[in-house]
Amino acid sequence: MSLGCFKDTKLHSLSHRVWLPDFMSDLPTCLNFCEREGYMYGALQDGYLCYCGDDFNRYIESPQFDCQLSPISLASGGTWRNSVLRVWPTWDVTEVLEMK
Repeated sequence: MSLGCFKDTKLHSLSHRVWLPDFMSDLPTCLNFCEREGYMYGALQDGYLCYCGDDFNRYIESPQFDCQLSPISLASGGTWRNSVLRVWPTWDVTEVLEMK
């Protein structure tokens, strides 16, 4: 379930940074990792930075276009912008595909 686009800071609203190879850094891969590790939320920032966490401290919500790095992806995050989705109990891959 998409929660929207949110501003982030150096203190990061989601506590766990996932280090994925660049060629694997997409939203479905990020969400799968977060879910497998048992986190409630996952986010992509700047198109390749994956974050997971259970305590989603919402910073200021941003317009959705702030999380759209390209015209074909609505959920890629942006510069200091997290595209946040709930991954637990289970995220729906069709929702991610519909965001493209």
